[in-house]
Amino acid sequence: MAHGARTPDENPLTLPSFVPPRRPSNQKLSTYSKVCFALGGVPYQMTENVIGFYLPIFLLDIVQLQAWEVSLVQFVGRAWDAITDPTVGFLVSRSPRTRLGRFMPWIVFSTPFAVVFYFLLWFTPPFGSCGSCKVGWYLTFYCLFKMVLNVLHVPYASLTMFLSHKTEERDSATAYRMGVELFGILLGALVMSAFKVSDSKKCSMFNESNSSHQNNSISESSIQEKEAYKMAAIVVAVIYLVCILLLFVGVRELKVSSPMTRRPSRQALPSQLHLMFTHQPYLKLTACYVFTSIAQQLLQGNMGIFFKHALHMANLFQYLVITVLVSAVICLPVCQWLLKVVSKTRMIMFGMLWWIPFLIALVTVPRNVPIAFIACAACGLTVATTSLIPWSMLPDTIMDFKRKYGDYPGQEALFYSFYVFFNKFAVGICLAISMLILDSVGYETCKDNTRSLELTLRLLMAPAPIIFGLIGISALICYKV
Repeated sequence: MAHGARTPDENPLTLPSFVPPRRPSNQKLSTYSKVCFALGGVPYQMTENVIGFYLPIFLLDIVQLQAWEVSLVQFVGRAWDAITDPTVGFLVSRSPRTRLGRFMPWIVFSTPFAVVFYFLLWFTPPFGSCGSCKVGWYLTFYCLFKMVLNVLHVPYASLTMFLSHKTEERDSATAYRMGVELFGILLGALVMSAFKVSDSKKCSMFNESNSSHQNNSISESSIQEKEAYKMAAIVVAVIYLVCILLLFVGVRELKVSSPMTRRPSRQALPSQLHLMFTHQPYLKLTACYVFTSIAQQLLQGNMGIFFKHALHMANLFQYLVITVLVSAVICLPVCQWLLKVVSKTRMIMFGMLWWIPFLIALVTVPRNVPIAFIACAACGLTVATTSLIPWSMLPDTIMDFKRKYGDYPGQEALFYSFYVFFNKFAVGICLAISMLILDSVGYETCKDNTRSLELTLRLLMAPAPIIFGLIGISALICYKV
């Protein structure tokens, strides 16, 4: 490959000779590049949703932590996760550009640490009955994994703005990304389902151990369960590595420069942040994303416990999760097609209103397997809209900001990092509070729980998500770019 003169903002690093040439800015984004870009989003979404669906169950049922201890791990971990987002965004925005671009080096070099920390998050250390030791272990690796995952996700999300100059191309790439990410989430659920031991076996083992007063003995079923989580973690880690490799090989970021571009300076950062936090479309979109995410995460975080203790469908839980995700994958191209005739704001409003009758039916009708599957399938449309639309609207909001206030190199990372920061912080608080509420009404693993617990789970599965969802879409009523 021929080398031209080095531009002033390029870092003279010696890079591998196999790095492909940069794609011309006026060239149409190929399907191959869109698919490779989309695969880069799989590690974040797959691990986040596996952790969201299965980590509370793992910590409660396998590690035998108390509900308040799980709440502590979730809250502190998500708070740390939220804090690291703007930190990473600031560092990425100030990082020099290389022949790989500004974002790709962060993504590549964070990957080995991420897969190691992810595996250790599902490892059960021999701490015996030392509860504080267990809490310390899982809190440490939860925080470490979330931190390096942000080092992947913030640059990756910012990369969207540098795929193409055309809004249609970026929207198309975002649709590819969301479709592949939902498939990745489904793949993660299938991996966990393939290795997961049924709840009936776990509770049988738990009750036999308690009845014989052999709490220090570890049954063969318990060992198999712990090994199953380890094997599932290894498979997910391998998928993580493969997806990042394909992203590295198939995607090149554009080098964007325009007469409006201003040179970065230390003095410019406070004014940038002031303008960003007073930009009304950005604030309204962020509020929508935060509250709709809280609604979805409350449903996700309590779904396993709800089906186990309120509807007594513990052995169907994994199939219900897969139903939601398959439905979301199917609905995503439908949502993308509808965007040609329906505005993005109306589409997300419809998605959040759509699931209300199905959630109400799920929590009010007594144990009914067909209704449970119908409700989960219907919720897939809401998952698809909340996954696609907010991320599709963010580039439009950033472009509106640039038209009004000008362009600073690296400011995209700040927009994306604070967008995620507020979401993670708010979701972390709500999930921690929901776990504390369960602890206050006497939740215990593999025990007959009270009617107050059942009522609490029903409230967390329908009224709470519905209310947060309505607040979220109300923020978009006056949204305009």
